[in-house]
Amino acid sequence: MMAYQAYGLSELYAPSLYHPYYLCLGTQCNCGVSPPAGQAPDGIGATVDSFRSTTEPCGTFKGFECHATAYCSNHPGTSPMTNYSYTGPDSLEGCEARCSADPNCSCFVHKLPPSGASEFPACELVQGHVYSMPRSMQGYNAYLRQQN
Repeated sequence: MMAYQAYGLSELYAPSLYHPYYLCLGTQCNCGVSPPAGQAPDGIGATVDSFRSTTEPCGTFKGFECHATAYCSNHPGTSPMTNYSYTGPDSLEGCEARCSADPNCSCFVHKLPPSGASEFPACELVQGHVYSMPRSMQGYNAYLRQQN
């Protein structure tokens, strides 16, 4: 029995890159099998999983509350999209300092960068009202500015 994680790329109705779906090949499939830990095949699925597993513990900063594995969405409605006022490679402390210095910054999100190149910046700043804090599949932690 073999199980593979399937990820959609460009097909409109294909599974999302960030939501795993499993395909089991063989005569003993139960329609819910995932690959044993450490045995996922190389490819886009393994790459996405490497981004998911890159997490850091919440830091403690005066005036900010950490929400683990979340990001801040400043988009009203049902879409969890976010318009970032800044994105960059800053350290956690640098990201907090950048947000603290901006009176319009309501939240920052940060993650440990994975080894090698990454499509996801380590630091992102959010301005304006935070409508929701969806779960981050890329290992970000959200730091929401506390109201005085």
